[in-house]
Amino acid sequence: MEPRVRANDSIKIRWNYQLPSQNAGMLPYCLFFMLVPVILLPPTSLSQAGTLAHQDIQLEGTASGGTLVLSTLLNNNGVNVWIETNYGESALSVMSRLAMGANQSSEFVSRFGRIRMKGGAIELIGSQENGAFAFGGTEKGLGIPPGPTNVTIRGLPHSNAFDISWRNPDEGFDSVTLVVDGVHAHHLPGNATQYKSQAITMAPKEILVTVVGYRNGIPSNAGGVVASSCVQQDILAVPFTRGVAPNWSLWSGPGSEGKVIPEQAERALDGVALESDGVIRKPEQKPLYQSFTLAEKSAVGGVVREFLGLTPGHAYRVSTRMSAGDSDAVSGPWSLSFHVAPRRSDASPLTPEELAGLVPIRGRSPDFASTQIARLTRDTSQPNRWEPRSTGDTREDNRAADIALPEGMDTLVVWFRAEGSVPPRAGFDSVTLEDLDCLAVRNAPMQPMSHTDWDKPGSPFKSPPKAE
Repeated sequence: MEPRVRANDSIKIRWNYQLPSQNAGMLPYCLFFMLVPVILLPPTSLSQAGTLAHQDIQLEGTASGGTLVLSTLLNNNGVNVWIETNYGESALSVMSRLAMGANQSSEFVSRFGRIRMKGGAIELIGSQENGAFAFGGTEKGLGIPPGPTNVTIRGLPHSNAFDISWRNPDEGFDSVTLVVDGVHAHHLPGNATQYKSQAITMAPKEILVTVVGYRNGIPSNAGGVVASSCVQQDILAVPFTRGVAPNWSLWSGPGSEGKVIPEQAERALDGVALESDGVIRKPEQKPLYQSFTLAEKSAVGGVVREFLGLTPGHAYRVSTRMSAGDSDAVSGPWSLSFHVAPRRSDASPLTPEELAGLVPIRGRSPDFASTQIARLTRDTSQPNRWEPRSTGDTREDNRAADIALPEGMDTLVVWFRAEGSVPPRAGFDSVTLEDLDCLAVRNAPMQPMSHTDWDKPGSPFKSPPKAE
């Protein structure tokens, strides 16, 4: 199968644009190409800088068969190289075809140089030094580890400090690379799940935070968020892993195992303006979104994620954008609902029965009467229309007020639940979390301080000594 190249161009090209003929014309698969040992040839701008290290990536074993995507993470709108793998295909064959596809992209080559083989591995510029690359797609083999999930950032108003939290898969990593704005890389132990920094001024600027795990030198897919000091958006625009969006995990209700099929849905971005730097910072700019298919009408399931390390006592607003998809194409009853519940970060995960609404949420605050933020059905939605929903909304299907985290709870669990004859392409494209207390402090006008306030307790200012 021929490799495909998909690229984001900040001015002219959609994320899923097929490159012109000079870039899309692929060389035929060739055994000779596979066996020639060569190296990456960096472009002049990078080689002159002399700051980006070379990193070998050597896939392992054989392919399961599926789509394999090499994603670039230097911003939230990078170049992605896709190939279709074959069951039992060797890692060497896959790497050779992946390198061939990357070299067909003029944008990829201009940023990262030409990829070639070296001793059975592909050599990339800066892949682990700055976390520039990740693997996504439906491919399950080749030694690619599952990625970090639940990436969350907690900032402080009028401060350059921020805390980042995430969860690693049970198998763990050898190392973790956390990258801020595609430039500032932080290399952490494989068991790291938190990072505290005072290196970046967040307010009012939004930053992109991505986290990638490495096992045997092979990068996972990325988790990440776009955030300012008080607001974070789950809008990471990298290809999904096995149909599940970055940061999220698949869940299935009792008896629905294997019947809930997550899907990476794509949409055209015609007429949608990107930022001047090409970075995706708004949900409507994101070309991918999460969709679902249920193999049986009796099945129930969806995806779930946590926002970790939040501030107990603070009030939070959770919002999303949902679509009923092609709801005219189905005749049976269906629903797609969005839910939230506060938890302790060290509490056991919510069970499938709890996520499906079959039993009450354990440890739920008495003040938190319902988890449901929104519920789309045939009667409450319109086909192919993106509808914003949030806690505190006055719509009838919203039963959740803005959430004041109870003392001792620092986590919000959010999940989507699909039931019945879910329409094709129904799903969501983003989730946003706002710290309302943080916003109130950040937006409050600064009060001038008079000289009479200088010597009051807690003031950092002292009156100058009196002249003798």
